[in-house]
Amino acid sequence: MQDLGKLREKIQKGQTIQLSSDFTKGGTYITIGISIIAAIFLTPKILDSSEGLQTNILLAGVMLLVLVALAIYQLLYAAEAELRGKKLTLKKITGKEFVIDVNQVNKTSSFQSRSTKYTILKFVDGSGNPETALIMNSNSILFGKEVTAGEVVKLAQQL
Repeated sequence: MQDLGKLREKIQKGQTIQLSSDFTKGGTYITIGISIIAAIFLTPKILDSSEGLQTNILLAGVMLLVLVALAIYQLLYAAEAELRGKKLTLKKITGKEFVIDVNQVNKTSSFQSRSTKYTILKFVDGSGNPETALIMNSNSILFGKEVTAGEVVKLAQQL
């Protein structure tokens, strides 16, 4: 991705900056598919009480619950995002589209898992209701996004 100087220019000129990965929808559906496959294979093993309670079975159950919870969170909050000037467009995968001013974003936080950066935006929609969006970026060699969506939003808020 561009350095901050080029990003600043693009924001000031009102050019479109894509904040989310091109594979946001696909990544979400792959995560859900993996969760379903894991549930199909692990649930019978976890529920089989003939072996008694073993730590590996308990660990598999906890991992399955965490994977399913993350898949549901991603399904509810993942959004395709782009910034045009001071307007942020967020189109949730399974929800509605929001067009907000960057100053409506209250909080941003980011974390990275392997080559994917996740940015969580907390904002207020046009009706004054609090909302959350999850923006995913790939930081692999192929896509090369080095600046997180949260940093771009913060930069736009400062201008």
